[in-house]
Amino acid sequence: MTRMYDDMLPHWEYVDDCYKGVIAVKSPQKMERYLPKFPVEARSGGKNPQYKLRCWSADYDNIFKSAIMSMVGVMSKIPAKVEFGNADLAVRDIDLWGNECDDRLDGLKARLNWAQTLFGRYGLWLDVITDSMGLHPQFIIKEYTCFQIIDGDTAISSFDGKRRLRWVLLDESKPVFNYQTKRWENGNRLRILGLDSQSRYYSATLEGEDTRTLWESFDFDNPLAFVNPNIRVVYPRFKGTPLNFIPFTVCNVDRLGIDAWQEPPFLDMGICSSNAVFRVCVFFPIVVLSPFPSRFFLPFHYAETTTALFPFRSTLRRQTSSPTRSSHCPSCPPTPLLRSVHSTMDQTPSKLSTAPNDLLADPC
Repeated sequence: MTRMYDDMLPHWEYVDDCYKGVIAVKSPQKMERYLPKFPVEARSGGKNPQYKLRCWSADYDNIFKSAIMSMVGVMSKIPAKVEFGNADLAVRDIDLWGNECDDRLDGLKARLNWAQTLFGRYGLWLDVITDSMGLHPQFIIKEYTCFQIIDGDTAISSFDGKRRLRWVLLDESKPVFNYQTKRWENGNRLRILGLDSQSRYYSATLEGEDTRTLWESFDFDNPLAFVNPNIRVVYPRFKGTPLNFIPFTVCNVDRLGIDAWQEPPFLDMGICSSNAVFRVCVFFPIVVLSPFPSRFFLPFHYAETTTALFPFRSTLRRQTSSPTRSSHCPSCPPTPLLRSVHSTMDQTPSKLSTAPNDLLADPC
């Protein structure tokens, strides 16, 4: 696996989570990534209930998804311009079906626009499919997401001196239904598209539990040298002649190529939206229920982080005395106020600009 894939993977996962919204951002596996713990919460070893409260009360308004969909909608209004040039009739007929999703090239264009806008990377492979008898071959375009394009390299071609794709590694793993056990199982599968020592194009699939070992022992120049039942190699032909190039390309943000790595175009927007709407709002001082149902208080340990996190001046002070309930409810017994918040913001909401005792909730 190339280092660039490892570098780009966190960016793809970040925009993917921002696009999916609250379910992804607030998942237990990723919560601490988008909502870091306070020092006191980290020292408690995960037993501090305040962090769970902040996670529960966090709000994420998914404006990022709305912006992406709006951009894709604008691009979808522009009709696709497909040029085949002097290509064979069999290739031009691809406009009738286009891809394995059976929605022609219009559907392919919609998914391509979405992937380029969100992730900035999408792979297209020109393949040949047949019927159940292996007859009536037809060209078809198969699509690969940025997560499936694992690695690849280019080299100078021996027949025209141009730099072309030398090999590409694709991940086609997906759940497979076992008709004997009646359960879904992990179907590990890698696909290698490459050129052998004679510049002939081939397609090889690696299947089984240990595909990594098969990949490490695979010979690019002679794919048929290593005989293994989990390795299947095919040399596609067009009109009886093997191809001398790999019919695969990667569509990046504004250029083509397996080695043209580019960050997601709206990555900064995703980071800003998650920070501004989710993280910063939750870092705002939280008023939580006290052990007494008639009182609210702010957890005292937030005092060590409140001042550093906000541009306004917010201080936390403990009551030296034990103030009682306001006199407008004489029927309720006096209950001490554990802690209170005094905010000195320049422009404070009307509810917070009052005295601390006004923050008390009246169940009556």
